[in-house]
Amino acid sequence: MQDATEPEESFMNADVLKLWPELEWIRDEDLREKTARTWELALERSALDAEDLETIPFTLLVPNLKVSFMAHKRCVVHVARESALKMNEFFGDDLHCDMDTGHRRRHPGRRGQAARVRPQPRRHHRQERMRQVPAPSLHGRRSGHGVRRARPGQPYHLGARREG
Repeated sequence: MQDATEPEESFMNADVLKLWPELEWIRDEDLREKTARTWELALERSALDAEDLETIPFTLLVPNLKVSFMAHKRCVVHVARESALKMNEFFGDDLHCDMDTGHRRRHPGRRGQAARVRPQPRRHHRQERMRQVPAPSLHGRRSGHGVRRARPGQPYHLGARREG
């Protein structure tokens, strides 16, 4: 019989568990296994291995930065977890944060309860006035910038917004 303080037996890849000891925080066994499997697939398909992720910088935008990709990712997970714990401490069941997924859920039955109205989806008023137009490469290399949005009656380069 397992002690209540010991983590459950894990079937995770040793490399993934070494990269992400925080996976043991996920209480939902199915979610934990799916998350681990996602990282296993990523490592299988990547040109990088687990050791590379511990050494490459998380950004090239800051010269001489020594923070690794994994140190940054793990830090973000720790900050998110601590934030969720504080939200649960301060808000309790009124705005509870699920510790496995980070989803916030309101107290059941409170949404739209007072007026008994269903919330309407928000529409961006500019979207209705914009049209999609083909966008040639700005660099002349057929780099495929795709589609931009332009206001009706204007060519793509006047008042256009780029879309990825």
